[in-house]
Amino acid sequence: MLPDARGRGVGEALADECVRRAREREAATVGLHTNPFMTAANRLYERLGFRRAPEFDLEIGQMFTGRRLPPDASWRAQAFRLDLKEG
Repeated sequence: MLPDARGRGVGEALADECVRRAREREAATVGLHTNPFMTAANRLYERLGFRRAPEFDLEIGQMFTGRRLPPDASWRAQAFRLDLKEG
């Protein structure tokens, strides 16, 4: 996202809509992958109740190609999850 477009609530609106649709479908959990350098997005996810789920972290080559990339051509996608049926 362009820096000038940040802070206008679009990301939060999109995340809220995804969660709303998941609840409508009676999903138990919403999961997502992001990158540590996406600090604003990660703060948003945590503010919305998502929590780190490192057991679902993926190496980017694995995510897109099904196999690992060399370390200098890769990065880790961090997993987050929101449990919708806590209790």
